[in-house]
Amino acid sequence: MWSIDFQEEPQASGSNRLPGPFIKAYHFSFLDYLPNWYFFWHLHKSAAELVVITAGHGFLNIGNKKIPLTKGYVCIVPPHILHYYSSSEHDALNYYSIGIRTEDTDNELASFFRNLDCSVIPMENENCFLESSCRVLAAQLKSNGNCADEVFQSVLYGMLIWIRRQAQTMRIEPVVHSKFAIQDVLAYISEHYSENLNLNQLSHRFGISPVHLSRLFKQVCGISPINYVIYYRITQAVIMLQRTDMSIAEITSAVGYQNQAHFTKLFSQHIGYTPTDFRTKIKAEQRSIHNSSVF
Repeated sequence: MWSIDFQEEPQASGSNRLPGPFIKAYHFSFLDYLPNWYFFWHLHKSAAELVVITAGHGFLNIGNKKIPLTKGYVCIVPPHILHYYSSSEHDALNYYSIGIRTEDTDNELASFFRNLDCSVIPMENENCFLESSCRVLAAQLKSNGNCADEVFQSVLYGMLIWIRRQAQTMRIEPVVHSKFAIQDVLAYISEHYSENLNLNQLSHRFGISPVHLSRLFKQVCGISPINYVIYYRITQAVIMLQRTDMSIAEITSAVGYQNQAHFTKLFSQHIGYTPTDFRTKIKAEQRSIHNSSVF
């Protein structure tokens, strides 16, 4: 598992818009199996998510739909779509994820992806090309200080053109939950997870009874609001362990816990490692990436 948020590549014109046919990428990651854990319900406010499945079996979960995924499938999830990926019990998903901001670019390709519905595209016959392209993208970032420069953009452009050719093969329409804006609750949790959140506080904030909020939240997300808070905090702790040098005590406080032993117990239950062991694992993987070729 690794994750990169790109450094900005300076534009000669002083504009944030990319020249020519390119689409701006801002995030690139690879997720392999970790015991008991995956990113749960989430949405991207201002970006589309492109996911290339490289191994395993699982599902893209949108509303009450579970769309089967396997090696060679490509998922395109537009902004503001509540979703998550889950693995089968005995054959976990491995996948690359690329965040793209199509509103930063005015060209035909950006317009296509900007107007595309949530899609799952079976591209098993093109899997070798897609996976190799992702590995080239990783190699280019490694050699260029994590900048998504024109070489990176050129490779990504080729991938997107290739995917566009297949994009009409299968289309999955997202389910919209109109009864209650659960997205608003999720957004609130994402902004206040470090605080002392509880069900009564959430219900008061959104003007709905605790019982009704809990029932509707579980209908949409498959989990109670408070268990989601726990899961979100653990997810943020994973990111902090991966990307910062904060101590375990500092991370405990930053994600809303006062007791480090309690946090460590929850983390181990969800991730399958203690925070210290997880950080050691991630740093070893990062050293391996930097010390060896991705090919």
